[in-house]
Amino acid sequence: MSVPSPSPAVLLPVRLVDPRGCWQATVTDWAREGTVLAYGTVGSWVPDSPADAERLAAADPGRWAALRGERLRARFLASRFLLRSVVGAVAGTSWRAVRPARTHLGRPYIEGLPGLRVSLSHSGPVLAVAVSTHGPVGVDTERVARGTTLPPGRMCTPAEAGRLAGLREDERAAELLRLWTLKEAYTKALGVGLRRSPRTFGFLPGVRGPVLMDEADEADEADGVGGSGTQPRWSFGTRVVRSALPEPYLLSVAVAQPAESGRAATLPGRSASDMSPLRTA
Repeated sequence: MSVPSPSPAVLLPVRLVDPRGCWQATVTDWAREGTVLAYGTVGSWVPDSPADAERLAAADPGRWAALRGERLRARFLASRFLLRSVVGAVAGTSWRAVRPARTHLGRPYIEGLPGLRVSLSHSGPVLAVAVSTHGPVGVDTERVARGTTLPPGRMCTPAEAGRLAGLREDERAAELLRLWTLKEAYTKALGVGLRRSPRTFGFLPGVRGPVLMDEADEADEADGVGGSGTQPRWSFGTRVVRSALPEPYLLSVAVAQPAESGRAATLPGRSASDMSPLRTA
């Protein structure tokens, strides 16, 4: 068994964004940290303009044609509108100029912006987007109440299962959800999704955030991280978000950067007491 190395917590603001709101705080986050984590709701992000809706649908005609029902189509439009708007804000361009695409494995990327990594998640009415220049990024969100329905035997390593067994029922449900969303975020960042069994890697609690236990510790070579003899350094964070939502949701993020980048895990001006994994605005 490999010895786990500390995984620095992700010290990022989480921004609730609206298409009609001010984007200055999001742009400031980007300029300072090179990573943005934003969330919104389907109801806020379904485009008002039929022409804009048609533009979003036409960008992925195969996926659009396969969708059945107004709810799924509304979520499709809203999630693409949110992704393109966040990228447009940090890239200094109109969302209409942003061209999302997918690799053969389904990982989203932005045409013409090879240094930009993006990830998208949705659960019920909630949408989440992560954008980074540091390396692969993954985001996942689930409603907090879902923790009571997750099966430990299908998603936990033996060490995680042993730790869960000693918790109260409510604590176990909360920890299961945290582990599930972290694993989803991590496999999205790797570009493999749930093709990789969640029982093949795990997380330990750490003073400054989750500590990854993964003997493979691999990244898709197409990401330019891993595959070249260098291992990425992973940062993880989780946060419960409530603003403008019908119920609390958990949001987890995984961010990689090359180990040789030398970027500090904390930012100048942050004190040791300001080490919560994610900060709300």
